[in-house]
Amino acid sequence: MRLMTSVLLAALSPLAMAADAFPSKPLRMIVAFGAGGSSDIVGRLVSQRMTETLRQSVIVENRTGAGGNIAFEYVAKSDPDGYTLVIGTPGVAANPTLYRRAGFKADDFVAISLVGSSPLLMMVHPSLPVANP
Repeated sequence: MRLMTSVLLAALSPLAMAADAFPSKPLRMIVAFGAGGSSDIVGRLVSQRMTETLRQSVIVENRTGAGGNIAFEYVAKSDPDGYTLVIGTPGVAANPTLYRRAGFKADDFVAISLVGSSPLLMMVHPSLPVANP
């Protein structure tokens, strides 16, 4: 069995050497919200660092509208080759349950890194009989 595995690996190694190293072309980072917003700023900061690290251009593209659905659907339907990324928001998980035709499912995406977080706060009028748990 080890001999067969060694022969198979030896036969495939020229194919691996012939394959282009990733990334061999510019990447596209899709931002679901408008230029100048917090998602856009994070996307541009991350893309700048990725460009330096990967030595390949990372182009930021804003695709706004429908609470992020336009961007998420675009990325979900793009080639799954790793060259199109999206700055995700909770809408990636929530929108398919909120919109009848979101155009994507949460499992169309694979998380690759946490790049930021934003705390949320819920407030109500003090006369409402609720309290922290």
